[in-house]
Amino acid sequence: MEKYRMDRNNRSNRTGLLILYLLIGGLACAQIDSVQLQTDPTIPVETRRWTLSLFVSHPVPSQIRIRAPAFPSALTLDQVRTEVRTMRTGQRVTVFDYLFTAQRAGTSNISPFEITIPGKTFRTEAFSVTILAENARALSAVWEGPRNLTVGTPSELLLRAVNGNPDFSQQSLRIDVPEHALVDLKYPTDSEKKQGIMFRIRVIPLEHLPFNLPAFRIPYPGGILDVPTLNLPVQAAPAPDSQPDLPEEAPPNIPPEAQPFPEVIPSALIHAQKLWESGQIAESLAEIRRLERDSVSRKKIIPVRKEAERRAGLSFNSDEQPRPRILLILISALCGAGAIGGIVLSVRLGRLTLPFIIGLGLLSVSGTMFLMKPPTAIIRSSAAYRVPDTGSTITGYFDEGQPVRILSAYGSWAQIKCFDGRSGWVEENCLIRY
Repeated sequence: MEKYRMDRNNRSNRTGLLILYLLIGGLACAQIDSVQLQTDPTIPVETRRWTLSLFVSHPVPSQIRIRAPAFPSALTLDQVRTEVRTMRTGQRVTVFDYLFTAQRAGTSNISPFEITIPGKTFRTEAFSVTILAENARALSAVWEGPRNLTVGTPSELLLRAVNGNPDFSQQSLRIDVPEHALVDLKYPTDSEKKQGIMFRIRVIPLEHLPFNLPAFRIPYPGGILDVPTLNLPVQAAPAPDSQPDLPEEAPPNIPPEAQPFPEVIPSALIHAQKLWESGQIAESLAEIRRLERDSVSRKKIIPVRKEAERRAGLSFNSDEQPRPRILLILISALCGAGAIGGIVLSVRLGRLTLPFIIGLGLLSVSGTMFLMKPPTAIIRSSAAYRVPDTGSTITGYFDEGQPVRILSAYGSWAQIKCFDGRSGWVEENCLIRY
């Protein structure tokens, strides 16, 4: 009898550990379906073979449905080839190779592919391909700029053609940018074009690692530009001075002319009303959203927040409603209590118990959901930049009181994204976290 009880306990322990591994390991190791598009060669040449490949992260070709677009007349489709390949990571993918023959030189547009696998549908982006003539002219280019870079310091590099002046008025530069640097592409002025300058690139290294760009080719009407490899050493950021220079005082943010605060409000919004009446519109909206997220009287606060945003000139979007954290906290507390109770019961019985396994698993899931949600903030009226530098390209402007999500931070800058898709880098002092 004692041996039977021990065997049963061992089986319970093994079963409990298996369930726990499935709960936690399933979250960490779940395969994410995706579709990637590649071309070979990158730039097709007239009368020669060109291959467009779709890599679908699904190993069963019979379960994949592809709706191909109507291809341009400059490309003749010769064959479609399908095979299953094993990537270096061990993942098995299905590859669809579309083999074309380029018929004539010029630029053609290829519409999106629609790929369907069980339960999911993907759509590739439309793109354009430039076919070179057989007698296309090849030009070379050089990089000009500093010989080394410094972590956190913006530097500008120029790409100049040395034996011609190709027209890149409708071309875009696509390069493999290192992950440890921020790069902003700028197009030259008319006077710079006459000097052979093709592009200006603003670089901000983020880590003390070399900045490397591989060689690549850019097609243009009538030829191709060969761009050499770029290798620049990156120096560590200098130590701050004991008495650093104070930055120039930024002009104050001028909020829009505020309308009166909504008349009928819950007592919890008295402080938000005072902020509004003192002209601190962004601070007031941040306080309202914080209470909406955390307060048990959330239903009474939502209509007030909607009306306040309308009076501040912000268009309301249902996706902007923050989720109340109090519910998630209560769920986590209950799961934690179940896990603690399961521990006590497990110690007394000498084996893992089902309440402990379920409580710990749900606690892991709820905690992961809580941590995965990006932090939110209200932004003061501000411009957003492509990289964290006021000398870079402005990607857009945000109105006073606009709610945003914070994606990442770098120094005194934060990368944000609005619920309507706008994004960019803003200075941290423009944000009011809540």
